[in-house]
Amino acid sequence: MNYLAFLLCSAGFLLSGIPAASAGTTTLTTYYPAPAGNYQQLRIVPQDALSNPCKTGTLYVDNNGNIQYCDNSTTWGNLPGAWKQNGNNIYPTDTSINPNLNVGIGVTNPSAKLEVAGDIKASGNITAAAPTLDNHVATKAYVDAAASGPGGWTCTIRSASQICGTSVACQGNEKAISGGCSPASKPGGLTSNGQGWMCEGGSQCSFEGPITVSANCCK
Repeated sequence: MNYLAFLLCSAGFLLSGIPAASAGTTTLTTYYPAPAGNYQQLRIVPQDALSNPCKTGTLYVDNNGNIQYCDNSTTWGNLPGAWKQNGNNIYPTDTSINPNLNVGIGVTNPSAKLEVAGDIKASGNITAAAPTLDNHVATKAYVDAAASGPGGWTCTIRSASQICGTSVACQGNEKAISGGCSPASKPGGLTSNGQGWMCEGGSQCSFEGPITVSANCCK
C-alpha cells in the first residue's frame, strides 16, 4: 500500500512541472534569447519624437500615429514604403535606385514620368517645354508666337508636299516657331536642328497620297 502511494505522489510531482497549453501574453524585453513564435498583434506605445542620430533599423510610433524608421543615415523618418516624405515634398521611395521610375494614376504600366488615366485639374500654372509634336502641350507664349510671331518679328509660312512624308526648312536666320501636317493625323514636329518642321509618313504612305508640311518661320 505504501509503495502505491509513493508512485502516485511521484507522478503528481512530475506532472506538476508541465505547463498547461493555454494562450498567453509575451513581453518583449532586453533579455536573451528573444521570444520566438507566431503572434497576432504587436502593440507599440506612441511617444514623443526621438532625437537624431538613431540606430539604423529601429522604429517607434510617434504621438501622431506615424511609424518612424531609422534609415542608413541614422535619421528618423517615415517608414519606407512606395512613397517617401522629405519636409513638404513627397516622392517615390526608390528614385535614387531607379531614376527612370514612372508614376501612374489609374495606369498600371505608365510610359512617362507621370501618366494619368483621366482629367487633370490644376489651380496653378503648368510649366511646359517647347512642343515638338502635334499632341504636346504648348505655353501661352508659344501659342502667341505661333499665331503672329514674337513682337517685332516677321513670320512667313513655308510649306512643302511629298508622298511618304517630308520636311520644310526655314531660310536664312529664320526660326521655326510652329508647324503642322496635312493630313493632321500624321505625326510631325521640329526638325533636329530646330530650323524647320517635318511630317512622317506610315507603312501605307505610298497609297495615301502626298503629305503637306508647313512651318511658321519667323525672324
